[in-house]
Amino acid sequence: MGRTSTFYGYKTRVGYGDATSFGTTPTSLAAATYLGELKSVNRTGQQVAKLSVKHLESPSGYDEKLPGFGEGGTYELVFNYNPFLERLLDSLAPVPGTQPTQGGAAVSDPPRYGRRLLYLADRFLNFEYANVIFDPPARSVDADGNQTLTVTATVAEGKPTRVAAAGDNANPGPYSAPV
Repeated sequence: MGRTSTFYGYKTRVGYGDATSFGTTPTSLAAATYLGELKSVNRTGQQVAKLSVKHLESPSGYDEKLPGFGEGGTYELVFNYNPFLERLLDSLAPVPGTQPTQGGAAVSDPPRYGRRLLYLADRFLNFEYANVIFDPPARSVDADGNQTLTVTATVAEGKPTRVAAAGDNANPGPYSAPV
């Protein structure tokens, strides 16, 4: 039986790479900085636009479609509340209207500002990565009365890519994983 292409919830980890890793193709999880207290991950919205190209001579009068631009979707990450984690997650989001800097100097490539490489890894070392932009965290209380932080990471470029521990690539598709 073949290996599944979904992530297992147990021991799922989320990490990020700095702005310089945006747009790169990672080959391992060594470059990731991991975030603790992850409760759940939900990825939605990956789709490809379907452009209508029907005309009066379309076969049997049926609509004809061509693939258009794709959208990578979003990741909703829910964490247990921790003040340090809240500050860290807030620092990952771009600040509108400010001059981006890196190492104290102005960044000459502003489009890269605020973009990160997001990693999701399961306990079998399968991982998924995507180029994302983090939104600032939102603090709330869950159904059990515990404080949580919710962060939305929107895929900024390309599509999420899954790398299996065995080395084969597969499209991960939408998934939801309580951790």
